[in-house]
Amino acid sequence: MGNCLAKDRMGVKSRRALVPSDLRLLPADERRFFYASVFPLRKKSAVLACRKGKKDSMKFTPLIRATLLAFALVSTLTSARADITTSTGYSASSIFTGGTSDAIVTYDWDSTGNLYYSTATPDFTFGGLYKYDGVTKTQVVAGSSDFPSQTVVAVGGNVYYNTSDESNTQKIFQYSPTGGTSALVSTTPNWGLYQHNGAIFITGAAGFGTNHIYYAGPDGNGNLFTTVPVVDLGEDSGSSGPLAFDSAGDLYYAPGFGDLSIYKWSASDVAAALANPTGASLSIAGHLWVSYGSDYNSDPNNPTFGGGTSMTVDGNQLFLTLTNFDGPSDLVSFGITNTGTYSDSTSVVLQTSDLIGELNQHDGSLQISDGNQIFDIAAVPEPSSIFLLALGLAGLVYFRFRRAKRLAPVTALIVMFFFSINFSEAQTETLAPAQADVTPVAASDPAIQEWANSVISFTPGPVQITDPTGAKANFGTASNALGPSDATAGNPFPVVSLGDGGSITLSFAQPIANGPGTDFAVYENGFGETGVPNADFLELATVAVSSNGVNFFTFPSVSLTQTTTQVGGFGTLDPSLLYNLAGSALAGFGTPFNLDDLAGVSPLLNINDITQVRITDVIGNINTALGPGTYTYDDASNPIFNGAYGTTNNLINDPYPTNFNTGGFDLDAISVLNVVPEPSSIWYLGLGLIVLIAIRTKISTTQKIKNPVAALVRAWSPPR
Repeated sequence: MGNCLAKDRMGVKSRRALVPSDLRLLPADERRFFYASVFPLRKKSAVLACRKGKKDSMKFTPLIRATLLAFALVSTLTSARADITTSTGYSASSIFTGGTSDAIVTYDWDSTGNLYYSTATPDFTFGGLYKYDGVTKTQVVAGSSDFPSQTVVAVGGNVYYNTSDESNTQKIFQYSPTGGTSALVSTTPNWGLYQHNGAIFITGAAGFGTNHIYYAGPDGNGNLFTTVPVVDLGEDSGSSGPLAFDSAGDLYYAPGFGDLSIYKWSASDVAAALANPTGASLSIAGHLWVSYGSDYNSDPNNPTFGGGTSMTVDGNQLFLTLTNFDGPSDLVSFGITNTGTYSDSTSVVLQTSDLIGELNQHDGSLQISDGNQIFDIAAVPEPSSIFLLALGLAGLVYFRFRRAKRLAPVTALIVMFFFSINFSEAQTETLAPAQADVTPVAASDPAIQEWANSVISFTPGPVQITDPTGAKANFGTASNALGPSDATAGNPFPVVSLGDGGSITLSFAQPIANGPGTDFAVYENGFGETGVPNADFLELATVAVSSNGVNFFTFPSVSLTQTTTQVGGFGTLDPSLLYNLAGSALAGFGTPFNLDDLAGVSPLLNINDITQVRITDVIGNINTALGPGTYTYDDASNPIFNGAYGTTNNLINDPYPTNFNTGGFDLDAISVLNVVPEPSSIWYLGLGLIVLIAIRTKISTTQKIKNPVAALVRAWSPPR
């Protein structure tokens, strides 16, 4: 038995096992079905066969043997949909079933709400293009002997779809709903068609080469593929795969095979490529968004997935379907931060036992095709939310019939209390003795009311404190500290480095108030040492606040780290030995600060109206011989600690030296959990009290309240 030396769409030459020569004796339709059972439906151009007339044959690889064994079973199940299993928090419900048993491969809606979809027959041919107007399912384009369409997309009053034949001629057709006709409009290399702003972006490869991204723009009449030539925007990585745009116009691309990564270009990158395709092409260099191989392919010698097949972006989540030649498929999600970076969070939404269909969005819903159906994928409310909602409704019904109006405000307060409880899990750590039970604040904590939104001042420190006039830390910009936390262990870069002793002062839309528990939190990009507890790579800072923008007061801090040996520039710290030092929590979690610690410190500080927060890098040097200004003491002797740490302050031993441009504390963000209420909130509270008074005393709308205070007292006085 021999081999055919093939080159797939990746452009990677490989000695790939092909079909046994005995199968050439089968009729063409049976050979076609065998190809379909080996190669996935959505990898139509990856079907490789020996050229007609060659006498090469192949070895029976484990994959071929497994396929032959399953062939008879698969042939009886091609019309049945695969089993869908959703992960916790999601549900899948069928919203559409095709008019035949053929599988729905791809689908889209036009501007008037008509659904267009194409199908694949059991023998892996193009089953035709169908239209569903909400009542009737009609085949508008007949099937053919071509391989099935990968993409259907409705743009500018027309519907475009693609097919390919056994000689790998890749075709794009235009169907005109007005004329009811279909015409071949392009043979541009294509795998997927994706509409954006009235144009079509194409992923495809010539022959079996590496993927390219092409652009088909509209002419003056909005027509595509007619007078305006298709533009090659650049060569990318891997086999052709899906692409998607977010609401900002940023472009994401996931190779279909051979590269388990997602790449991203900004809207300005795309615009530059359109303006100058040769000089500013969409190269993957420097545009890796995430590499997910370690998350979903733990064993590279036995990969679970070959690559991405369909993708869409919905708000702060990117959804991607993953499949392989002979295994089940997954729909997975990747988190997107507010700045567009990967949030280092990914999860499985659902799994199917066979090759998954196309992912799409319509009318605010996430949908996917499987078998001959389209399913709506929805998030399921947490049981606690459903319980509280039912409890609230039951309470309202009960009090409505009991007419216990006096208890209605109490019921409202109880329901509000339950809904305000934060049930989310958070990273915990043990802080200094006498300051236990202080929990870092997760960036996703729903209790967060706002984030710092303005830079008042920024003074970067030198990279080496012994050379104060030398180079300054210059990594990141001050604006990186604004808005929500987006630094993660996997992406620690959206920060601003302060340098030795550098500082930055930020302000907020609403002042910070002294409320219960943590009032605000400061986020850095620290990370832990794998497998070693309480040994984290941290950089520390002191925190000061002001209520007038002039006088700042620093939180009393404690550092119980030993001071006999200098912590090196890449050394670790034990966060349980630190208190009120920003940076003691890992990336994605903020060091908490409670304004109670500054109560009564000065009449110049109003802890119920904090307008600015200043972060100052701790110079971690413990060699005082270097002179004043080259080291930092904590405030362990502060009376607030009741002598728990002695009567003297400690040197803060922090990584030193850090003589590089990222040196010093790396500020990510500041979150606020307690804010000063806006005047409108107070107004609404007053309005609510007046309404309660009116209900309690049955005052008509024509009566006047001469003394609101007396009326309020009467309203809540017990009846006599």
